[in-house]
Amino acid sequence: MPLLKPGRRPSQAELEALRREVYRISRETANLPTGIIAALVPILAEVQDETARALRSWLDGLDPSLPYTVFEHRRALQHLQSAFDAIMSVEGSLKEELSTSGLDAARRAVELTVVEFGRFREVFEGIREPLSIDVHHAVREGAAYVLPSFDAEAQKYAVETANDLERLLAAGIGAESIEDLEVRLVRLSGPFSREQLGPAGFMAALIAQGLAMRWGYRAERLVRTEVAGAASITTSFAIDQLANEMPGLVRRWDAAMDSRTCATCRVLSGQTAPIGGRFYAMGQSFEGVPAHPNDRCRESAWHPRWNRYLGAIN
Repeated sequence: MPLLKPGRRPSQAELEALRREVYRISRETANLPTGIIAALVPILAEVQDETARALRSWLDGLDPSLPYTVFEHRRALQHLQSAFDAIMSVEGSLKEELSTSGLDAARRAVELTVVEFGRFREVFEGIREPLSIDVHHAVREGAAYVLPSFDAEAQKYAVETANDLERLLAAGIGAESIEDLEVRLVRLSGPFSREQLGPAGFMAALIAQGLAMRWGYRAERLVRTEVAGAASITTSFAIDQLANEMPGLVRRWDAAMDSRTCATCRVLSGQTAPIGGRFYAMGQSFEGVPAHPNDRCRESAWHPRWNRYLGAIN
């Protein structure tokens, strides 16, 4: 791209190229958690297998017409102890993945922000000089905030998942037969009728599959939310550095716009806020990304004098 003179209005072709670049960066940032999610798949598969084995040991030889009593609930929990142990072991794996790959994702988000800011400065200001920014320092500053959150959320996930299994079973006490409970739990994996009831191993596998789907979604939601928050925090430290290059910088909210983008994030996308300020949408205020669990948005560096181009690149 030719060097632009400061104050010159970019052409439509230049703005369109920049819009595509912003879109590419937004998509790459939104996909940063996928590596962590993929690493958790075999770990959660082990939990599913252990849950199936434990359920089978409980259901094998059990009369399905019997009522699900407090006594039977206690017996079920005893058989499922190995499943609970497997669930709690996920905490360590989740912490490790977040503290390593999660910080790597945050670092990449900062690198993408710097690249994008360089393009903004080139197109809107005609400046091509290298940026003086220490990405590693921004990540180190961000790590002090995000690592405690990673640890707390990993522990919370394990405890809540174990509690989820206990609550699902306890819901049938005094209200269901063993068969009723089996049918209810199997339906976590999809439609199921009593005519499809089978031997203990078959039922245990289906129940474990439904539980794994439920817990897998929660794990993915946690990872996406935590990585988005880590990227936002580390990016804010990078923007502080970039402000030394161009005083007056603000933060710009950028949503990964597609059919999955929620109404709140559509309103937030393109909004700007001072460093340390808040964003506003749907009667709520937000300190920054994420606005909600599973958020795929990001923040970037922006200067108010570029506001007339917001609609062209957003």
